[in-house]
Amino acid sequence: MERHQNLLEDTALRAHYSLECLGSDRAQTTFVAPDKEPLPCAEVRARKAIILAAGFGSRFGGANDLKPLATLDLVTLVERNVRELAQAGIEEVAVVTGYARELVQTRLESDLSDVPIALDFPFNAAFSLSNGVSVLCGASAYVEPQILLMGDHVWTPGVVMGAAEAMAPNAGAELYVDSK
Repeated sequence: MERHQNLLEDTALRAHYSLECLGSDRAQTTFVAPDKEPLPCAEVRARKAIILAAGFGSRFGGANDLKPLATLDLVTLVERNVRELAQAGIEEVAVVTGYARELVQTRLESDLSDVPIALDFPFNAAFSLSNGVSVLCGASAYVEPQILLMGDHVWTPGVVMGAAEAMAPNAGAELYVDSK
């Protein structure tokens, strides 16, 4: 609201939408893109991140080898990601837990006690289902840019920083994938 106070005016919609567009059946049930001037870009950096760490760890040997606590150079993969996110300026991280949640949360809180970042541990009771369920458990009620990471992935140095520095596309997302 501070950046775009003009959008608070009664006539603001008419600058971006025609009456036909606003009156359409589709506009009555869902968001529609403006048919006149585009809406101003939010130009907001991500300040929050979600790390999915709820599963059984089947790619890592199953229940006896907890995926969120798997280590690389004596640091858990989740700890490594949280430290990179903190260096990139992320202020809050939701680590979605599920299987063995108490053990995972206790270990990560201890390992990350020196990191200046707010940690939250939403619980996914349906952790045996797809990752999308964990995303919904970790997603904030706010519509704002967030970085989403898998708890068992390792990133090339600088990738997380690049994602955090990128401005969120207007009504879109930026996706980083392995080229293979």
